[in-house]
Amino acid sequence: MESIVQSFKTSKKACFVENKNICEGEILEDEEYVLKFDLTEDKNYIFCALSNFEIGYFTLAQDGYVKFGGMMGENKHTKRINDIFINENVLYTCSNDKQCRLYDLKANKLIKAFNLNHEIYSISKSKHILAGANESGIVFWDLRTMKQRNQFNETHNEEVTCVKFNENIPTQFVSSSLDGILCLFDLSQQNEEEACQSIIRTDQPVDRCGYINNEIVYGITTVDSVFIMNSQTETIMQNINAIEYNEFNKDYLIDAYNDTNINEFKILVGKQKGYVEERIIRKVDDQIQQQVCRVIKTEHTKQIRQIKKIDDNVYITVGEEGSLQVITKTDEDLLNQMKIDILNNGQEFNSKMDEEAHQMFMDDENNESNDQSKKKGRANMKNNFRPF
Repeated sequence: MESIVQSFKTSKKACFVENKNICEGEILEDEEYVLKFDLTEDKNYIFCALSNFEIGYFTLAQDGYVKFGGMMGENKHTKRINDIFINENVLYTCSNDKQCRLYDLKANKLIKAFNLNHEIYSISKSKHILAGANESGIVFWDLRTMKQRNQFNETHNEEVTCVKFNENIPTQFVSSSLDGILCLFDLSQQNEEEACQSIIRTDQPVDRCGYINNEIVYGITTVDSVFIMNSQTETIMQNINAIEYNEFNKDYLIDAYNDTNINEFKILVGKQKGYVEERIIRKVDDQIQQQVCRVIKTEHTKQIRQIKKIDDNVYITVGEEGSLQVITKTDEDLLNQMKIDILNNGQEFNSKMDEEAHQMFMDDENNESNDQSKKKGRANMKNNFRPF
């Protein structure tokens, strides 16, 4: 099982208390929580977009302990911050206040504030170009001249929810929209019509998007479905229902990402009592299925907003109750991983198995005795899963 190293409230006066899961400092009546966060490249600092429109930062030590560092100063957004990321010691943010801001983290000062006539929901950078998704389309800024370059307003019919550049091909990016369309663009073509390389239509509004590889993209819908699509053939390869909806199921989809270290596409599903399931999406006999590869235990009491994998042993999570938590792997995780492997060995994942897997972890918390026979079973396990 994953274990909590530390959790603390994101109040301005939050204090670090070693080996405790709560902050014993002063907590404001209107408690803030983290909407999104990102880490510096050296992984020493965590910068967080807070629900009160401010940006707070924290120091992350090698042993996993975190300490509140402070706030970014007076130059803050006046409405909700929708996106935040760090690249080469520059912090990029966008907001419903119709601004995209760039902060120099070394000098701790505002570099530039780009103003737009529309709320900005998502931003992405490639070399010298910054793209922003907004109500009317996609806008581009040239980071060398710090001026707006051009904008694409014709392809999508409703507000654009997300833009993501291809890390391998810097001129290409994918966009998603509430119109249910994912578009693939190549900025080597200046005209919007010529730049649009592919249009893939879904039957649901798409909230987020990204790349699995240079040809395969994904979209996350507003109803927690994940579409996997081939941009070359403009076809939907699979529509994955990450959540089984019924009156008793309170699961929710947190995020999806491509784990480049092992070339696997994964989804992160929030469950009751602070649990998170990490599931690998794989092909089994030409059918795409979900395999639980890890269950993470957090101390969050409300919905988890974001979870980021730092390395194979460390995760950082933030929740709407106002806590930021650093999760690390323990020796007990080995046995739990065996249970997941046994459960998924040669079997198709379904909701019943999901509940059984969750119950196994709950039983471990209440009973210290372990079934040694399950340890022995791992040596003989084989599976026929393969990545995309």
